[in-house]
Amino acid sequence: MEYQVSSYNKESKCICEIQNINEKAWPKFMQGEKVMRSYWGFMLGNYSDCQKVLTHNNKIVAVVNAAPFRLGDDVNALHEDGMYWGLKQVTHNYYSGEKLDTLLALQVVVNPEFRGNAISYECVEILKMIAREQGVDKVVIPLRPSLKHLYPLIDSREYISWKNDDGLPYDPWLRVHVKAGGDIVKQCRGISIWAPIEQWKEWSGLYFGSTGEYIVPGALNPVHVDIDKNLGTYTQDNIWVVHRV
Repeated sequence: MEYQVSSYNKESKCICEIQNINEKAWPKFMQGEKVMRSYWGFMLGNYSDCQKVLTHNNKIVAVVNAAPFRLGDDVNALHEDGMYWGLKQVTHNYYSGEKLDTLLALQVVVNPEFRGNAISYECVEILKMIAREQGVDKVVIPLRPSLKHLYPLIDSREYISWKNDDGLPYDPWLRVHVKAGGDIVKQCRGISIWAPIEQWKEWSGLYFGSTGEYIVPGALNPVHVDIDKNLGTYTQDNIWVVHRV
């Protein structure tokens, strides 16, 4: 498939189409994530050249978001707080004027209409392209395993260790990165969402009748519901993956 790659910012005409793709690609409860959302204006305003869209016949195929920061040579210094830590580093390094050496992948979203066309591999190459454009030597990704939501009761470390018949990671998104030369570094925390029970009902279509753990479609781990506090809490586990450029 032939496609074009271009940068975008918050004034670009494609913003509405990108939002529609995000809504189709992610579970509804992801709308409740607030930390990452608070950084998008900064990223689009200051690192618009790191925000890319892939288009085919003027239709968006995928969206790749990233931003540079300073990590140093030791990838083991990647923090257990994952994306939230990375976002803080990006903004701190921007204002402090430090020399940057690493690209943080913020999001890779393939338009559901184009899945099955090996677009994920192209997105990884685009991340490497952005890294070269930024003059940094590696890409780090707090990766969200794409099929973990089918096994929410399995410990994340156990799931990450699963292999297919070829000895590669069972998880498709993790497998893409390994086949593209990425190294698995360690587990880290993913996003967190806190919301009233009624909001969780709207997102999931489920009824929450008592305090406990609930399997919510699309969630990597169970959602903890506290009836007395009127609160549903969700946290997920990600994996730091590194690509050398």
